[in-house]
Amino acid sequence: MGLKNWIATKILTGKLPMWVYRLIGKQLAKKLNLTEENNMAATETKPWYRSKTIWAAIITAIIGAIQPVSASMGHPMSVPLWIIEVLIGFGLYGLRTSTTDIAPIEKS
Repeated sequence: MGLKNWIATKILTGKLPMWVYRLIGKQLAKKLNLTEENNMAATETKPWYRSKTIWAAIITAIIGAIQPVSASMGHPMSVPLWIIEVLIGFGLYGLRTSTTDIAPIEKS
């Protein structure tokens, strides 16, 4: 068994120290041009109130709170489960098809 074969076997079986894998990862990132500056420059952001996913989550939380709150007030209302399921589906669809990130909220 040659030295290259022995090293390849150790790398693939995970028997080397973690610093070796970090070094390999950094070298690969450099060769593939995957630096953090390049990734951050390519992403666009939008304010939170323009996100379909966040609005679906807010509406789902409000609709989901109607039943327990109305029951505690003495006038129970029932929200069909399919309404919440559809809102969850809208939220997941918005999450999976999003093309921009949500900008962090700036503290003043």
